[in-house]
Amino acid sequence: MLQPYALDLYKSCRNGNCYFDSVINQCPAGSNWTIKNLRRRVYQVARQWCTDYAPNYDPSIHSSENDLYGRLMFQNGLKALKKDKEWVDATDSVFTAKVLNTPIVVLNINGGVAHAFDAEGRFMNDVINTSRDLGYYRTVLNDRFILLIFDTNHFMGVRRISQEAVRD
Repeated sequence: MLQPYALDLYKSCRNGNCYFDSVINQCPAGSNWTIKNLRRRVYQVARQWCTDYAPNYDPSIHSSENDLYGRLMFQNGLKALKKDKEWVDATDSVFTAKVLNTPIVVLNINGGVAHAFDAEGRFMNDVINTSRDLGYYRTVLNDRFILLIFDTNHFMGVRRISQEAVRD
């Protein structure tokens, strides 16, 4: 699914930090992000978002934001974000996108777009409903976004296929 875009899977670590490893792998060269400091910063943004969102939470309403808040507050999602080597959810990309000021698109292993967040950490549900095709996102986001592949309980990133690999 990635070869038509000259991309290959980045096989991230499998120690519970795969999400952050996959994200950092796609950050620009020279950025100083580590798994530890990115996780800490994402946790801080998520915690603040929960504080700000709390007055709007209504468990009777199904929305992306309500579901995210419920998972973070009532299903230990916020605690998992804080703890090293703890698995996080694809929707935590909301906060990562905001921290990095970069859109994030999450694909299921079958190639369908599961989640998309703009650089300000807003859900792009209207765009997802328009298309679940990676090519569409590459056009809409001018090919400037972090792409994560989600396989059941493991995140992988992508990397450009090197010219050497293409020739081999």
